[in-house]
Amino acid sequence: MPIPFLLLYASAIFGAYFGGFYAGIVNGLICAGFVLYANTVSFGPPTLTGGFLQVIMGILLYFLSPVLLGRTIDQKKQLQEALLDQQDSLEKKVAERTKEIQEVAENLREKNTEYQQAEERYRYLFTNTVEAIVIHRDGKILEVNPSYAVLSGYSYDEIIGSSVFSAVPKAERSLVHDRIQTGSLDPYESLIRCKDGTILSVEFRARSIVYQGEKARLVSIRDLT
Repeated sequence: MPIPFLLLYASAIFGAYFGGFYAGIVNGLICAGFVLYANTVSFGPPTLTGGFLQVIMGILLYFLSPVLLGRTIDQKKQLQEALLDQQDSLEKKVAERTKEIQEVAENLREKNTEYQQAEERYRYLFTNTVEAIVIHRDGKILEVNPSYAVLSGYSYDEIIGSSVFSAVPKAERSLVHDRIQTGSLDPYESLIRCKDGTILSVEFRARSIVYQGEKARLVSIRDLT
């Protein structure tokens, strides 16, 4: 094949490769025109310009090759751009989600800190208040503060798990029982028996709380003796 044909074909292929589909069309048209011109002036190899059929084959070869290559290159670029767009979109979503998770984690840390501070304040007040405090559920003592142990004369281990009625004289138990059953929050006076047998006149003030995830009753006891 003459060198001009090779150079023209090579330039058409390179043009389509770097320019894409439309560059392939332009280069293909130039090549097809050159084949027609070569046939007119009887220039070129017989396989391209030797007859009508050869000319048609030459035109198709020189035109379609750069056009198809350019189209393939454009499709590849479009696919790459689409992949890059999806990657950017995914990275943005990941960044947004990461930010949301960090904000949630920060909120949880703040809430946990607030909860710990509130728990510390509650524990301080519970431990250091002068009034005796008892936390029970359905009459079973779950927690007491040191003031109640001092008031009753029983040790902490003796109190936890025992019944609130064990420290109430029999004559007063029905009153205390009714208050617990009805869930009354009104203050009332009654009696308690200490470990040494001493009977004390006291005032009970109760309120409903959630303790260890379940409903319970917190009772403050004030010595009226």
